[in-house]
Amino acid sequence: MTTIDLLGRVSGAVIVTTPQEVALLDSRKSVTFCKDSEVPIIGIVENMSGLECPHCHSHIDVFRKGGGEASALDMGVPFLGRIPLDPDVVTQSDAGEPFALFNSDSPTAEAYHRIADQVESFCKKSDTLLKAVLRKG
Repeated sequence: MTTIDLLGRVSGAVIVTTPQEVALLDSRKSVTFCKDSEVPIIGIVENMSGLECPHCHSHIDVFRKGGGEASALDMGVPFLGRIPLDPDVVTQSDAGEPFALFNSDSPTAEAYHRIADQVESFCKKSDTLLKAVLRKG
């Protein structure tokens, strides 16, 4: 609660989980915390959701798949999407470069862009509603 008090008004929370059951438990606790703290929940993202084999290009569910989406459905919050494991994300991040900017044609970058678009849309709607309430107030 101290963190929320320190931050003040926030546009919303994006809860990131991985498909493993122990991570899903933590994400559920985060959803409950946000609801109890009256923090809007933008949605849940499933990170490390599969891997494309660099040799045969088939999909491998390293840590399973779908747990984030199932949790979102169970808890009544939006599911924003899945981000696959991608070694290039590590390389770009370690170089201090935004992955999705430099690899915009990759499936992983497309996943980042789809999620970012949803977050932006949520924040714009939230900002519009807040301005309307403040004008009436």
